[in-house]
Amino acid sequence: MSPYSWSRPGGRYLSFAEREEIALLRVQGKGVQQIAQALVRLRFMAGRRRHSAEDIVRKLRRADELTAAGKTGEEAAAEIGVSAATLYNWRRQYGGVDTGAAKELNELREQNAGEGRAAGDRQGKF
Repeated sequence: MSPYSWSRPGGRYLSFAEREEIALLRVQGKGVQQIAQALVRLRFMAGRRRHSAEDIVRKLRRADELTAAGKTGEEAAAEIGVSAATLYNWRRQYGGVDTGAAKELNELREQNAGEGRAAGDRQGKF
């Protein structure tokens, strides 16, 4: 019997991206604690995904259908693939908006944020 196993390694091994991040941080002279904190952030952000305004409105409609069918908010959130907190925040932000209006709302928010940064630059604040 071979001493080596050809099965997939367990969860204790680092991914290529994690090893690469460690190497970059070592070159920058970062300490062990800073590297550990960076790896925690890297793992936390790995599963995050930005949803478009249309996707959000579509998922909100689906969640409304599920709650009307008798499911709880947590069950509806799990079925559409988001957390209950995300679903709550989306309802606060996009509640009662159709897909076209949601896209326009996002574009206006981005435009206003850009104008705010530009105004701050002109005033020397940033």
